Amino acid sequence: MAYQRRILSDATPTTLNNFATVLNTGSYSASIDCWNYHDVEFFIKINSFGSATTLQVNIGSATTDSLTPSDWALYTTEDITSGAAPQSTYTIEYDLTSLSAPCTVAISVPVRGRFLRIFLLPDATISTVTVSGMRRV
Repeated sequence: MAYQRRILSDATPTTLNNFATVLNTGSYSASIDCWNYHDVEFFIKINSFGSATTLQVNIGSATTDSLTPSDWALYTTEDITSGAAPQSTYTIEYDLTSLSAPCTVAISVPVRGRFLRIFLLPDATISTVTVSGMRRV
């Protein structure tokens, strides 16, 4: 009988970043190693929206933990029409006007690649943002 390594889901989230501010030019979170995990739940805690009304989030994956942007691929989605399947970046958009700060939003994503990270893009500067991740088997 072959030995099979068993891993457990994370018991608590791991803090990836504590941003003082996230500008309207966007910020990448640190990556989380997802080897042998099925999905990751990212938690984004925002303490102050400032004048921001929306927050867009993109998910990136890579096979190596690199700071080089070209090593990361953004998750995409397909829109199948007339036999064609154009790809577009998978974007989650939060309407901050329907939320009250401080608040936490969560995104659960399947693992594609070994490392995952998220890209935060508010329409105006937001303050005191914590990004954490929790891996699931």
